[in-house]
Amino acid sequence: MKKSDIEKQLKKDLSASAPSDFNSVWDKCVTPSADGKEKDVELAPAWEQGGREMSIRSRKAISVTAVAVALLLCLVVILCLTLPRNSDDDLFLPSQSGYFVIDVNPSVQVNYNTNGIVTSAKGLNGDGEELLSSLELEGITYDKAVEEIFDACELRGYFSSERDDNAILITASKDTGEKDEKMTAEINKKFMQKFEDKNMKGVVISDVENSKWQNEADKYGINGQKYELIMRYINMGGTLDESEWGTITIRELYSLISNFKDDSKDKNKN
Repeated sequence: MKKSDIEKQLKKDLSASAPSDFNSVWDKCVTPSADGKEKDVELAPAWEQGGREMSIRSRKAISVTAVAVALLLCLVVILCLTLPRNSDDDLFLPSQSGYFVIDVNPSVQVNYNTNGIVTSAKGLNGDGEELLSSLELEGITYDKAVEEIFDACELRGYFSSERDDNAILITASKDTGEKDEKMTAEINKKFMQKFEDKNMKGVVISDVENSKWQNEADKYGINGQKYELIMRYINMGGTLDESEWGTITIRELYSLISNFKDDSKDKNKN
């Protein structure tokens, strides 16, 4: 582009808004030659100049963003590795909804869904109803429910660190009717952990089936698994008055069975 062409273009662009500024603008566009004379100049299109500047800025912005993202990812990884895990991270999720029964002497049934969340709970005897009256289990995870039931039983004297015969009877079943061995084992583990945390000696009995005994158990206001445990004791040769079946605690029943087994072993040795 020649000097005359540039001059005409600038005059046209500036005449409407700032005609008096033309000379100063033009002076900045003129490039002197080595001999001091003016020479033709080539002006790069505005979009090309801006494009180069934008390209440089874009590359810088992308580089800064990439570094920031990388640092953020590193921070997330570090946090995941170092932060303490929530107990819910280890929560066992049942394959089906169902319920578990806990019998200490308070006997309660806790219903849960496939997310391990308690949907309802009910007392299976008078002591169980009284125990649940002070608890709000619906909406919490089953392992939290286990902890609250344990603590409530301890508060009422059913568990104590001063005894070595603390005992719980538990079982779990699916809503479809069959026994849920995995959930039974999970509840067993949760209760044993509570005994350990409290520095208590205790046992969790979980190898009894209750469905076929429930009709008979209902006559005494107890659940089927406790009834079966009583039957086992009696079939071993132990004695327990029928009037005590509904009131005897699992701890007392477990002690009777344990002591009876020990006595039988001693007799056999002699």
